[in-house]
Amino acid sequence: MPSPADDYARLEQWVWSRLPPSKLLAGRRRVLDLVPLAIDRWSEDMAGATADAPAFSVMADSLRQDVRRIYRGRRYGSFWIIVLSSLVGEIVRLLVLWWLSSSDHKQLFQTWRSERRA
Repeated sequence: MPSPADDYARLEQWVWSRLPPSKLLAGRRRVLDLVPLAIDRWSEDMAGATADAPAFSVMADSLRQDVRRIYRGRRYGSFWIIVLSSLVGEIVRLLVLWWLSSSDHKQLFQTWRSERRA
C-alpha cells in the first residue's frame, strides 16, 4: 500500500499535468507550493460539497490573498502574483475533482492536514 507521501507526490503530478501551459512561466516548484496551502485551507464543512460549491470559490480567493502576501515586495513580485493568481482557480478546481473522486482521497487530505499541523 502506498504511503501518504507517495500519494501526495502522485497528486502533485496529477495537478501539474492538468494545468494550462502558463504554469511553465512560474515553474513546477513555485506552482506546486500552492497545493499544500490549498490543503491547509480545506474545511471539514466541505465534506458534502459538490464541485461548484461557493466554499471552493472562497478558498481560491483566500489562496490568491496568500499569493499576494507571499510575493509582495519580492523581486519580480508583481509578475509572480499575476502568474500564480491566474493558476489558483484551476489548482483549486483540480483539487476539488480529485478530492470528490474517492473517499480515500478525502481521508488523505485529512492525513496531510494533520501532518502539516503537527
